[in-house]
Amino acid sequence: MESNGQMPKDFGGNSIWSTAPRVAAIS
Repeated sequence: MESNGQMPKDFGGNSIWSTAPRVAAIS
């Protein structure tokens, strides 16, 4: 999980754009 300062942050400071597909996969 990579956090990008330019992108909005979601869980634990991870960018929502990288987190969203992973959350979908985990869920």
